[in-house]
Amino acid sequence: MHLPRRVALAVGVLVKWSVYCGGVRVLVLGPLLVLDELGTVVPVPGHRQRSALALLALRPGTACPADRLIDELWPDEPPQRPANALQLVVSKLRRALGGTAIVTEGLGYRLAVEPDEVDATEFEHLVGRGRQALGTGRVEQAVEAFETALSLWRHDGALPEFADLPSVAAVVSRWDEVRAAATEDRFEGLLLLGHYGDLVPELKTAIRGWPFRERLRAQLAIALYRSGRQAEALAALAEAHRILSEELGLLPGAELRQLESAILSHDPILLAVPRSGGGASGPTAPTDGGAGAPTGNIPPSLTSFVGRTDDLQAVTDLLGRHRLVTIVGPGGSGKTRLATELALRQPGSFPDGAWFAGFDSITTGTEVDGVLAAALGFEATDLTGPLAANAGGLRSRLAAAVAGRRCLIVLDNCEHVIDDAAALAATLLREAPGARLLATSREPLRIGGEGVWMLTSLSRDDAVTLFGDRARAVAAEFEAAADADLVARLCDGLDRLPLAIELTAARANAFTVEQMHDRLRTRAAVDGGERTAAPRHRSLRAATDWSHGLLFETEQAVFRRLSVFAGGCSLDAAEAVCAGDQVTPDEVAGTIARLVDKSLVVAASGRYRLLVTLADYAGERLDDAAERSSTAERHAAWFADLAEESLIDWRRPGGRDQAWWLRRLHTDAENIRRALAWASTNGDGHAAARLANGLGWFWWHAGQAVEGREWLERILPMDGLPPTSRGGLTTWLACLDMATAQPDRAAAHASAAEALLADDGDPALRSVASAMRLQAALTGGGDLAGALESLRHSIEANERIQEPWFQGVAAAMRAGEATVVGDLTRAEHELGEAIAHLRTVGDVCTLVLAIDQLVSLLLARGAADDAEAALTEAVELCRHHGLRGWQAVTLNKLAAVRLAGREYAAARDLNEASYRLAGELGLRSIEAVARAGLAVSGGNHPGERSVG
Repeated sequence: MHLPRRVALAVGVLVKWSVYCGGVRVLVLGPLLVLDELGTVVPVPGHRQRSALALLALRPGTACPADRLIDELWPDEPPQRPANALQLVVSKLRRALGGTAIVTEGLGYRLAVEPDEVDATEFEHLVGRGRQALGTGRVEQAVEAFETALSLWRHDGALPEFADLPSVAAVVSRWDEVRAAATEDRFEGLLLLGHYGDLVPELKTAIRGWPFRERLRAQLAIALYRSGRQAEALAALAEAHRILSEELGLLPGAELRQLESAILSHDPILLAVPRSGGGASGPTAPTDGGAGAPTGNIPPSLTSFVGRTDDLQAVTDLLGRHRLVTIVGPGGSGKTRLATELALRQPGSFPDGAWFAGFDSITTGTEVDGVLAAALGFEATDLTGPLAANAGGLRSRLAAAVAGRRCLIVLDNCEHVIDDAAALAATLLREAPGARLLATSREPLRIGGEGVWMLTSLSRDDAVTLFGDRARAVAAEFEAAADADLVARLCDGLDRLPLAIELTAARANAFTVEQMHDRLRTRAAVDGGERTAAPRHRSLRAATDWSHGLLFETEQAVFRRLSVFAGGCSLDAAEAVCAGDQVTPDEVAGTIARLVDKSLVVAASGRYRLLVTLADYAGERLDDAAERSSTAERHAAWFADLAEESLIDWRRPGGRDQAWWLRRLHTDAENIRRALAWASTNGDGHAAARLANGLGWFWWHAGQAVEGREWLERILPMDGLPPTSRGGLTTWLACLDMATAQPDRAAAHASAAEALLADDGDPALRSVASAMRLQAALTGGGDLAGALESLRHSIEANERIQEPWFQGVAAAMRAGEATVVGDLTRAEHELGEAIAHLRTVGDVCTLVLAIDQLVSLLLARGAADDAEAALTEAVELCRHHGLRGWQAVTLNKLAAVRLAGREYAAARDLNEASYRLAGELGLRSIEAVARAGLAVSGGNHPGERSVG
């Protein structure tokens, strides 16, 4: 009898189990099950024994500490002799499984089986194998691996009977995400193999299980379209739009919007899919764009792309054979322009977009992950929330975001962060097999499988064409043909480097070709005898020297002072930092405009920056002028002003909210780091303390606790800081201690901060210190009675200031005091007053936290409807202000309220939304709680209350 392919695979897996030799096999992808070497079920009696086995099976071959097992097996009240009780549980488990199945290791126990003897581990190995095959074009092998992996699941959820164990919930949520992604990968492979109509029912079934996964909905639309059912494909996309907007308040992503446009226009790209196993290879030849233009963030071309036809085709071909290609060449050779041009010409090759991450703005390799995160669309507020500091590693979250996507990522200007850029690239290659990477650098990344293309000078004809094109942009009457031979010799003197040609051509409005040629020849002769650099670099230096020499003194001063910025600057920052001596603030804007016209400054989105090569040159000129110290001092002072304003602004009515300031500070993150480094290294304790005191809230709310602590601990010992400055720094250190789960340190620092701020310190900071001291005491750090007494002093200080923020914080602190002493009625009243005051200012995080505390009190007295209304408002506040971390938390709590009211469908949808958000942001504990909520609300429930 012929069996369907997936059924046959499942039977094959069962046969494999039945002939397995040696030890036991533990099955967790469904209800817990143990098989012996003959495939016979091994009974494991007793709930605690089964729970212990489930915990040990989460990480087979790795010891689980006894303390963790005790905490999970007896969560409410541990036995009098917990170690003895655990030994008894393990002893019974050994009798059930055989004496060698559980071994004692150190202070814990280990499940002594090979990793693949647990079905979840085998599942993940098979998924990894399938992704590797899909990424290298072996589509049939990939589909087989995915189908074998998915056939290991025996139930909708893993270990459903242990959903109340936190460790199980956390790991199961990860398995479920891998399962969903593997399902999508399988569909991707089958679409590549030409399966369309027969996939539609399966895709619809999958969407019922995962209604918010956009990739599944895109795959359904493609399958319908390729089956000749265009109207149904558009209806499927409309349904996706409805579900996402009504249930989550989100717009569909760029992929779905682009797909809808392509279907409406009958774009031929939608049908350009191979029907055999050769499938998912690299890009095709360049195209002209159109309806299938790529999603992503590749910067648009503002000037024509001249020449490089052979280079463009060669890199395209390399990218078809290698998942990483590095364009290598000297500064000014046009590496970045070639990479972005290739990305813009590849609309059909990367359905999930082309993305540009430029490393020219960073100074240390530790920032490469953050640059790519921003490029991929992680907003500054994505990390905002109470658990932000404990979010998963950024690089792993980036890899997870890219995993399963067919996209192009351009890593630009890697040379000064080469080691970290290479490590990031290696992670992406390993964990995101559908992604292709295009890097630019002055040297290869030296990763296995890397393709390298060395970029040389332009051809003579292309160099002349480029010069003419750029010259006509500034001098419409310029005609290259009239001086063709002289232009060619001029370009030869510039080694036909694009940047050198563009810098020189920008002078065509003031000089003839002959004048430019004579002056550059003279400049190169002078520099050539002094420098030991390669000829190409000498020619670029000559062009830059000549362009710089033609600037007025005011232009030279602004140009060299711009080099103090990292990653560019706003106009107001430039006016403050570049003014001085012979330049007034009013002159800076016009001067920058002239530098932009002369191709020495790049303007984009209201910010101004120097190209890396020109920034290095301008930095040399800054040192030659002996202006490094004075310019860096103005730079640090301006960003200290910005930091202090960010701390005050959201406290006052009419000020900008925290979400706005988070985005603003993230934009200038590299400038802020540079200012902190200069101030702390050069002994400017005043500027360093102003910066750190203004940024403490930012480090706390933006999930940058580790970095913030490093800066604070570096600045606090500096000489000359007044007590109030030290008090503020120590307050923020207490906050970051709590964010990193160190209550003892937090209590000590909060007490020290209160003493330093006792006389004339900022009452707002003293309030934060008191709140941290109480929070630390409630979690086991410090003296609770002393913390309450300190809290009362802060309440009195805040009550004397007749401003909404201080009155709101005073009320919130009174509510905290009342809660601790058990007066819940007064606590509820105080929180209502706090919320009323906080609505008028931009401290959204404290407002949401107050609402969250009020919800707990409302639920405690059975006011479920009021609690639901308050949480609904909190969700909307988070969504409106872009505070996605808090949004994940509030959605989760609203789901719990709906679940308690037997609104299972609504609870399930809210938990799904919270789970999705928490997974994107790396908030693993919230993700685990949401997953547990899904396990409870996901089935059929008798008596389910309808939702109006």
